[in-house]
Amino acid sequence: MLWEAGRSTMEKNLDLNLKILRNAAFLRREFVGLEITRATDGGIFDRRKKTIFIYDTDVIVTYCEPWKKGPLSPEAGGEGYGEILSVSSDGNKSERERAMDVAAILAERALLSMRDRNIPAFLFDGHLDETNKVYAEIGRRVSERSDRPQLDFEEERNRRLRQLFAMINYRAPSSKQTPTQLSPLVKELFATMNAATRYPGEQEKDEAALRNLFELRVKTGNIYPTSKAAVMLGDKVPEAVRDALCVFSAAKGNPEGFTDKLEYLTDVERQDLYTITQHLSRSFRAGQEADWNAISLVYLANARLKTTGWRVVLMTGTTSLVNACHGHFAAIKGLDPKRAEGLQKNFASRFIRHLWSGTTDALLEPASDNLGGNAPDRFINWLDGFIADCSNADRFEVERLDEFISDPKRMFKDNLERRVGDASNHWKSLIEDALRNYRFRQIGIDSEAALKLQSKILYRISMARGLSSPPSFSEMLREHQEEYERERDLTYTKLSDIGIESILSSRGIGLRNPPDLAFESLKRTNKIFKTLCSMNGYSDHNTRLREFADDYQEIWRDTRDEKETDDPRKECYLRFLALGAAFASGNLWGVALSQGERALAIVRRSKSRGAIPDKICQDGRVTHISGREAYFLCATAQRAVARTQKEFDRSFRHLKDAERCLEEDWKSGSALSTSRLRLKGEHLALQLSRYYDARKRAEKEGREDCYCDDQVADVFSSAKDLLEYFKHIESNGTGFGKDGKYYFPRCKLAKRPPVSEKFFDEWQPKEIMLYPSYGKVSLLHISTNFVQVAAIRSYRAYMGHGSTDESPLTYENLRFAVELMSYFTGKADKILLDKVPPPEHLLRASPLVLLYRETGALLIDSDADPIMKNRDGVDRYFEEHKKDFKVADYDDWRLRALRTHCERLVTMSADERRQFLYV
Repeated sequence: MLWEAGRSTMEKNLDLNLKILRNAAFLRREFVGLEITRATDGGIFDRRKKTIFIYDTDVIVTYCEPWKKGPLSPEAGGEGYGEILSVSSDGNKSERERAMDVAAILAERALLSMRDRNIPAFLFDGHLDETNKVYAEIGRRVSERSDRPQLDFEEERNRRLRQLFAMINYRAPSSKQTPTQLSPLVKELFATMNAATRYPGEQEKDEAALRNLFELRVKTGNIYPTSKAAVMLGDKVPEAVRDALCVFSAAKGNPEGFTDKLEYLTDVERQDLYTITQHLSRSFRAGQEADWNAISLVYLANARLKTTGWRVVLMTGTTSLVNACHGHFAAIKGLDPKRAEGLQKNFASRFIRHLWSGTTDALLEPASDNLGGNAPDRFINWLDGFIADCSNADRFEVERLDEFISDPKRMFKDNLERRVGDASNHWKSLIEDALRNYRFRQIGIDSEAALKLQSKILYRISMARGLSSPPSFSEMLREHQEEYERERDLTYTKLSDIGIESILSSRGIGLRNPPDLAFESLKRTNKIFKTLCSMNGYSDHNTRLREFADDYQEIWRDTRDEKETDDPRKECYLRFLALGAAFASGNLWGVALSQGERALAIVRRSKSRGAIPDKICQDGRVTHISGREAYFLCATAQRAVARTQKEFDRSFRHLKDAERCLEEDWKSGSALSTSRLRLKGEHLALQLSRYYDARKRAEKEGREDCYCDDQVADVFSSAKDLLEYFKHIESNGTGFGKDGKYYFPRCKLAKRPPVSEKFFDEWQPKEIMLYPSYGKVSLLHISTNFVQVAAIRSYRAYMGHGSTDESPLTYENLRFAVELMSYFTGKADKILLDKVPPPEHLLRASPLVLLYRETGALLIDSDADPIMKNRDGVDRYFEEHKKDFKVADYDDWRLRALRTHCERLVTMSADERRQFLYV
């Protein structure tokens, strides 16, 4: 038994040594690929500007969950992406942490540094759908989990902070000399203050994964499906490049194979596609269809791009995929010779990249100063000596390296254990600087701020020693933690500039209107919100795209009143809200929620650490930020991403807090021109979302109460309350209708002027405004929700369930809701006016808003030439836009039910449709 155990250990060590040898040869082959690319495709910066990266799912997972992919752990599924020339021992915590950090550094470089910021990051449609499902499931687990583990984590964190501060106090020098380097204890103190720990425990891993995903979306401006690449790059690339990218639509939405609709491909391309997939199906394991389909599409795209100077590169962390491409792609027979010339032989080297291809820049460049020269070149020279056995007389070649990777034991026999051990030790020393830099960045603030804050801590400790009644550790720690968190917020907003550039370049904002945030007299912040809502907003053309970045930089001017201040909290608060609004306008609601929560954290800290000054009134009073807008943003974003009852409840609490803050603001003399209208509108939206979610679940579970009467009652009650509020805020009390004279947020309105041919010539916007420049988004939002209420009433009545429900809406209410939607979305020529409204009135209309405008027009039979005039029209409209309609988790059910109901409605007369709307 002892002999068997010893033999097992020897075999295990041999396997690890051989793995390191394979990795060394694999890494050298990646460098050969870079050399081939450099010789073929020009200088690095030219290549980067003309390279479109498509990322494999595992690159995203490595960034978000490095503890999964970094260490080599077959039992736990760890694939060793961070184990290049060293392998962590079982149970060795520091070595596993090193592997996590190496993997995270490489993924960060692949996603953020290698890619030109003007080119979005892409995943294949099927891979992106699968990735979104995985992290949606993680989000569900987080939301359903008890709050107790988080409380335990906070308690342990606070205990550790007190312990570290006590040790710093004990070891602090008596002199007031300012240290020039960050103390290890202070560094650990800051890292502990930063909740985004690199090495989360089991209970915090889900939260850390989601946090990293949102951070990635902020920095990249989101990750997009390849099927949209041609549209998203638009006029930033030549027409020939856009044409080449259309090949990715051949596999749209299908992770395991291609659709039958291959009209995007020529006959020759279809034959090449068949040839490649047939060959690779014999090279890959069963179940890897998605991999060989991805490789096939990358080949077809690059074949089209041959004469353009552009290229498409697949970035992966899967060594087996890269090995298969190197070992088999060049051997494929039967490809079109004209297209294969100059492409097939070096295909894997030029167009398939492994995470490790960034090793020199990401891990070795930081060591250049200490090594007295170019560390990457020195490392490659050292690597050449280490695996010289697999080199030809004068150079390394891919074929020879392939052989070595397949069987390193046969090609490397002498002093194996000693040479590998020396190599591992050398490798660990080379990457130490990169790890140190990365770990420093994880404390959340830059080096200058960290040293400055350390000096403050040591100075206050020194001063406290001379006091007869020194402040308690808890008191001092609380003060320093607030200073640290202010610096961290500032650092985060600076880093967010990367994401701004990316989301602008990918046309990722302006897909819809953001939540109706109210910034009152904050001109620069308010300009961002107004432009995000405008039909002619930031994403129309490149000059306007740059305008967002300029406006975002100007937010600091909104934080300067009569008195100068070095308090950064208001500026950070506004920047987080502006970012949240921008990401919400791109339908990135999870990221918008994370920005809102960052803004909320600032306000919550202010309750115990000093209120945040807002503005100085004429009578000298100072008002303070209550958090009203952060709560409203969180309520709206939480509703959009909610999947569980707990998440809907959280959204309701945020909305209630927003209303409480509004009342506090009124009492303090601020926000006097802000009404409750948008809060009540959001309350209706929340009740609708709860209804849709309940319907989806009830039908899935086959429950008898699948019509969800309780939820419908809440929807109707909320709609009635909102209609009553319209009466309350009007001087004549006529309610929600065309004859109303409204008092909407921040603007009084005159009665709508009569429509005439001279209307636009005579109308002076400064004297009379049809609807306010502020509050338009709420009006459009409320009108859309009113149409949904009417559709629910009609659906229930048609199904013979709830046919006696009292409709909260009159015909006049519904017609006016459709008129408002038509006006604000540029469809006013159909109903309200005989001309299209002026551009300054037009709002961005999401596909869902336009769908409900068409549904409302169908319900009241208002359009002379409706889009949904018959069943074919209904089917065509839903099919063309079905992917664009989906935002919330329940939208599949909602759209299926609405489509079925619209198909019924178009077969009825107007009178028949109307009888289902009202009692």
